[in-house]
Amino acid sequence: MVAAACQREPMGEIDPEVREVNTQFVFNIATSAAQTKQASDAVQEGANPVFRGISDAKLMSYTLSQDGEILKQDAAPSKVYDLSQLVASGSGPRRVLEMSLPIQTNTLLLYGRAPVRTDVTGGFSAKDYYGYLDDYTVSNVVGSGNFQLGKRLQNETGFYAMEKLIAGVLTVIMNTSMTTETGRESITFGDVTITTDEYPDLWWYMYYKPDGHSDTGKSPVETDKDRYPLEEKLGHLYKEMTSIYYNTTTQETELRAGSGVATLRIVTDLWSVINSVRCATPLSKAEAVAKAFAERVHIHIQKYFTGSVPSTGGPVTDVAFKSVSDIGANLIGGSINAEPVSPDLYWPNNETVKSYKPTTDELAGLTAKSPADFPANFDIMRGAAYMAFDATHYFFYYPKYFNTSATGGIPDGDVTNGFSAGSYYYPAELLYFGNSPLRTSALEHKVNDYPETVAAWNTDTEWAKTTTDGKDDWKGTHVSSTTHSVAMQYPIRYGVSMLETKVGYTSEVMSQRYLLDNNHAVQKRVVEAQGGTLGDNEEPDKHIAITNGSFKLVGVVVGGQPQNVGWDFLPRKAPGTEKIVTGFIYDKAVTNQAVPADGSPFTPNYTVVFDNYSESGYESRTEGNFGQEKVYVALEFQNCTGEDFYGNFNLIRNEGYFYLIGEVDPAKGGEVSWPTDGYVIPPYKYDNSGIYIGIPRVFIQDYKTSVTFKFGLNSLKYAYLTVPDLRASSLTMGLSVDIEWKQGLKYDEVVIGGN
Repeated sequence: MVAAACQREPMGEIDPEVREVNTQFVFNIATSAAQTKQASDAVQEGANPVFRGISDAKLMSYTLSQDGEILKQDAAPSKVYDLSQLVASGSGPRRVLEMSLPIQTNTLLLYGRAPVRTDVTGGFSAKDYYGYLDDYTVSNVVGSGNFQLGKRLQNETGFYAMEKLIAGVLTVIMNTSMTTETGRESITFGDVTITTDEYPDLWWYMYYKPDGHSDTGKSPVETDKDRYPLEEKLGHLYKEMTSIYYNTTTQETELRAGSGVATLRIVTDLWSVINSVRCATPLSKAEAVAKAFAERVHIHIQKYFTGSVPSTGGPVTDVAFKSVSDIGANLIGGSINAEPVSPDLYWPNNETVKSYKPTTDELAGLTAKSPADFPANFDIMRGAAYMAFDATHYFFYYPKYFNTSATGGIPDGDVTNGFSAGSYYYPAELLYFGNSPLRTSALEHKVNDYPETVAAWNTDTEWAKTTTDGKDDWKGTHVSSTTHSVAMQYPIRYGVSMLETKVGYTSEVMSQRYLLDNNHAVQKRVVEAQGGTLGDNEEPDKHIAITNGSFKLVGVVVGGQPQNVGWDFLPRKAPGTEKIVTGFIYDKAVTNQAVPADGSPFTPNYTVVFDNYSESGYESRTEGNFGQEKVYVALEFQNCTGEDFYGNFNLIRNEGYFYLIGEVDPAKGGEVSWPTDGYVIPPYKYDNSGIYIGIPRVFIQDYKTSVTFKFGLNSLKYAYLTVPDLRASSLTMGLSVDIEWKQGLKYDEVVIGGN
């Protein structure tokens, strides 16, 4: 359907003062030529996509030195038109407008965005469902064109305060002590009383490293004896809580999950062990002290958590955080000043260690938020919260900046290459871009004269058919004093790209009907750390059976995304900076899609992203290689297998969440089908003879990159509890990848986590 504007001045009449002529202007939108984006209706994807319309439209006119050209570099337009709500939702892809265009105009740029609707399904926000930009700037000032991804973390003060709260809780619990300052008490053991002189000042770490530096294996109470069983439990628990595994060979560091859900899992396990010790029958004086120490820890935990605690020493269940106000009252006003004795030692208030005590004012803004929902209640992914432990000062903290090239932290204060929780963005909005020379006619055409389809729009002979008297065949290429009708030669296209995500299993997994976990490697690492050896056939990997409900895709994380793109929708330096800022798009508008275990097609998920062209890569290209970067994609899954399994470093609990990473290499996606109608995809590069150079990369504007990620037999061995920064070549890939461009790169099998 074509909407014709009401005419106030005769078409073709010139305004002599501004040298402009009133014309009928028509354009066509290629909504089905390049199908793109999150839910299919949000991205206009599918067999019969419903066109969402175009709003915030801007048209810019140019007079280039030669007719028939497109704009190839940013330049000031002769005029900017604010077209506002250009095309309504559900209307046809063409529109006829009355426009007053400067004489000699021969090129037009058009920008627009799809309107955000209110009919959001699945419990998602409109930002998640339709994407979101923090900036949409189109103006006549060269260099000002800017389209900026929407930053997910808006409340940074509250976010970091919640990190301090959770880290503080674990810090004070693990620094439980029985000292003369904190009330070291006499202990009754059978008919014997153990006086305060019969055991030393005790801090929990002393059950692991009695001298504070090494694990001697000795009891902190009877230093000439090996640790007793109850002491061993306390020592092992402290070690597991505070030891972050580091591989000196690969330089890989364990990523410790710091979400509220993960913390509750940790505390449930910790409390259960403590309960077994506090309810045990001691068989020695040292064990009696350990029992009393466990009781002190138990009391301490109860300041911050509730739970069902069996008096028989059984596992603790139903563990939950207390309210922020209750936690804060104990954390700031109570135990943090009493245990540990010297708060300044454990809470150095400086930026170097990225951790310090929360204040009453900081926590005041968190009363409506539950620590259990962190960080999802700040609209970022579960795996965006990293926990670390400072073994020198005995405190937990969240590194504010992280560079997980070695999947750990970065040097204190060095944020040059670091990412933070603020590096996560919403998907891009559905944006439109037109850069086209003109067709002009001296005739005033009827609405139905214009070609109907995209294919017809791109065919010269179809335009000739619109002439009824043989006098005009739309061969004009610029606006003149006799021009009555103007059309953009090329259809309007998308200024964004789209990732189509599918998930399945490799043929090997389909034949075996199971996946292997990482149990053997994890247990081998533990045994060797204790000076022992583990045979190849000992502690075998667990077989994790696959069913239709074993794994659910709940999120897609795309790495290496530019925060800003410019006038041509290619990456640009962030305003006010001298570098292209990159981060991660997190798409959570996924309706818990279970991976089919029968090999049937997985319903695609669509994520709108920016073009990731790299100019520096192009400049350093070699023969046959355009130097474009690989993209790492992390898929967020929920474990619905009914059992726990070991991932890369950690135990993935049943119903817990984990991440598998796939590498999408532009060199492995096949050939890109570049437009054949004369339209040129940025960047505007040409060889010495003037032939356009199409540069393949993972995400190309107006193109859809289809990726089928597949679980391999060993994928679970590379499951992360948190998501690395997705830039590093040292990442362990857990998924096989097959890609396909819109008629471009196709990845049919990307094994996640390796083979």
